[in-house]
Amino acid sequence: MAVQARHNLYSGVNANLNSLLQNTAGEWESFHATHIVDLTRALNAQLPAGYEARTERSLQIREVAIVEGEEQVRRQRPQPDATIFGVGVASGRSTQLGAPSAALTATILETMDIDSETFLSAVVIYQVQGDARFGTPITRLELLSPANKPRGAGYAQYREKRNATLRGGMPLVEIDYLHQSPPIAKDLASYADQHPNAYPYAVIVSDPRPSLHEGTARLYVFGIDAPIPHVDIPLTFGVYLHAFDLGAVYNITYEQTPTYGRVIDYSVLPSAFERYAPEDQARIQARMATILSGA
Repeated sequence: MAVQARHNLYSGVNANLNSLLQNTAGEWESFHATHIVDLTRALNAQLPAGYEARTERSLQIREVAIVEGEEQVRRQRPQPDATIFGVGVASGRSTQLGAPSAALTATILETMDIDSETFLSAVVIYQVQGDARFGTPITRLELLSPANKPRGAGYAQYREKRNATLRGGMPLVEIDYLHQSPPIAKDLASYADQHPNAYPYAVIVSDPRPSLHEGTARLYVFGIDAPIPHVDIPLTFGVYLHAFDLGAVYNITYEQTPTYGRVIDYSVLPSAFERYAPEDQARIQARMATILSGA
C-alpha cells in the first residue's frame, strides 16, 4: 500500500521528490517555476524597508522540444524567407451569393512561435529609493537547473552570464539541489562523480564587492536528510538579510503542490537510487523506515 503525505517528511530536500524531478521529463521545470515564485514572496515578507524582490528572467535557458510521433526533437524558431499558406474552405459560413468563404489554412506548427532559447525565471532584489520607479537591481538568486550545470547543454552560456554578473559587481545566490550533476563552483567536490567528501546539495552566496579579488563566496553544503541551511543574503554593500530560511520555502512549495503529496510514495525507493552514495542510500532507507513505522 502506498504511503503518502501532503507535507515534506524529510528534514531537508526530499530525496524521493528530488529524484523524481530529475528523472522525469518536464518535472524540474515545473518545480523551478513554482519555487521561484515562493522564494520571491518569502523574500518580500522579510526584506527591510527600501528593498523589493521580483521574479524576472533567469540567466539560465531551457530547451524546448516538440514531440513528433514517438520521437522528441529539438526545434529552433522557424525563420523562413517566406511562408505560403494554402487557401481552404471555412465550414459552416458562406457569402451572400452562397459561395463558401475562403480562409487561410496552415499546420499547427506553422502557427507556433517557438524560441530555441526559452529562459527560466529567477529572483532579483531591488533597492528602491528616491524617485526611482522600479529601483536598482542589487542581488540575484538563481535556482540551478540540470541543463545549465556542467555537462548540460546550456552550461557554457550560463557560465558566461554568471561571470558577467559577478564582474559587474552584483551578488549572486545559487541554489543547487541537483545531486545528479556536477557542481557549478570550481574545485568543489562532485557528488555526481562520487568524489570523496562531496555533498549532494549546496547554496553558493557570491559577493564580488568591493572587487572580484576582495569579494567572497560562502558555500553552504549539506547532505541527505539534513536541514536546508539558513543563509545570509547580501543586499547593498554591508547590509544583509540574515538567516533567510530556504528550508521553510522549500516546504511551502512541497505542501502547496498537491501533486507531490499524491505521487510520492514513501514505500518505494527513489528513482535512480543508485545515483546516491552508499552512506546516503542508508540514510534514505532509514528515513523511509521511520516513515513506514509511523504510517
